[in-house]
Amino acid sequence: MNLSSHKNRLFTALVLLVVVALALYLNGVFLFILVALIGGLALLEFYAMFWPTGSHFIEKVAGLILAWSMFWVAQQEDMYWIAGFLILAFAFVAIRFLFVYGYGEETKLLDWGPMPAGLCYIALLLSPALALPLVEQVLVILATVFTDAGGYYIGSRFGRKKICPRISPNKSWAGAFGGLAACVACCVVMGGIWGQRNIFFFLLLGIVVSIAAQFGDFFESSLKRAQGVKDSGSLLPGHGGMLDRIDSLLFAVPVYVLLDLFLDFF
Repeated sequence: MNLSSHKNRLFTALVLLVVVALALYLNGVFLFILVALIGGLALLEFYAMFWPTGSHFIEKVAGLILAWSMFWVAQQEDMYWIAGFLILAFAFVAIRFLFVYGYGEETKLLDWGPMPAGLCYIALLLSPALALPLVEQVLVILATVFTDAGGYYIGSRFGRKKICPRISPNKSWAGAFGGLAACVACCVVMGGIWGQRNIFFFLLLGIVVSIAAQFGDFFESSLKRAQGVKDSGSLLPGHGGMLDRIDSLLFAVPVYVLLDLFLDFF
């Protein structure tokens, strides 16, 4: 483990946690601004994987506006509007394709696909977090942080057998189980203090959320490998880009929301 890289990683993580904690505490417009900033940067990094710098400017701006709109209505708990914004995104792409191709420029519909795909991947999956009560927002965030930290430290120390080197050469089975154990511990402790279910349900929650978070990490890694990108960006020292930082959260949030619909943890 490189000491300098580790210090950068730890410092960045602590700063992010403090900023997120402050936004969660203040809530309202402060939380919306933070999520809009984080989600917007992640969305632009996603678009950069598929579209070179300077290209598809209109699609990038439209994607940002629609993403911010989805975050806003989610915070107001008007979740039905999100479907409308996604429909607008697909309609926008269809119209743009029609005019570009119709006026003689060679293009394929798949060339325009990253715009709605990015909204589905980032804005749609992240939006439900804004409608959660504070304790549940904290749990999902800490569950992904503990999964990431447990996987990083246990994997760095004991990781020998790799899970899928083609996608993520540093991810090991030891790290995966370390992250899972850390996430379970986090969920069990929070459930024991604030939850309304017995510990078994929070143990199950920790297992499922950790698996979802790790799948989110692998999914984003596979996108980067397929596009020939090492990191989604270089904004966060020791972590890469914003999308690299929230990739686990993007899968953990909807999985938690779905489980909570049936089990009502808090």
